Amino acid sequence: LDGLTARANLPPFKRVEFGPLVGYRFGRDGDVENALVALLPQIDDAYEAGAFAAIESGPLFARGDSVRLWVDALHDVSGAHKSWIVTPALGYASILTHRLGTNAEISASFAGGDYADTYFSISAPSSAASGLAAYDAGGGLKDLGASFQWTYAVRRKWSLVGLTGYKRLVGDAADSPVVSEAGDRDQFTVGLGIGRSF
Repeated sequence: LDGLTARANLPPFKRVEFGPLVGYRFGRDGDVENALVALLPQIDDAYEAGAFAAIESGPLFARGDSVRLWVDALHDVSGAHKSWIVTPALGYASILTHRLGTNAEISASFAGGDYADTYFSISAPSSAASGLAAYDAGGGLKDLGASFQWTYAVRRKWSLVGLTGYKRLVGDAADSPVVSEAGDRDQFTVGLGIGRSF
């Protein structure tokens, strides 16, 4: 499990992974915070399915560190946006002490035309209803992101996990009035959790 996605690693290899991937994406209803966006048509929650592949290196600079390259590919199977989104990413993990480990990642997301149209386009009737300018969004590069995660072992099987993340919407997604006028191109994430190993 990884946020709103779940994956199953099928091959028995130590440093190569691939398998099915399923995901859930929140839609848009009338309960959104921005009053103008709330006047746009509602979007159903999306159920997505696809696959992922990853390869991980052995130790590079120190014992226990590694570089991981992977790509997720998802397609809507519920009819919400009827399109796809592909996310390649690169991560570097290291063990700083016997208790503290870190992981830094960079990523990009590419979306299909129907995905962009569903979430970022504004039709003429929707423009008239909301006051936001009409806009026709196209597919392509949607965002660039970076994140940093640390894990601190409190006891043998229990740990604290902290996460900070940043994404920058780019291209047609960033230029959409949904983002440029009513939202924000910069998206920040901060999280704190508890981990348990088995």
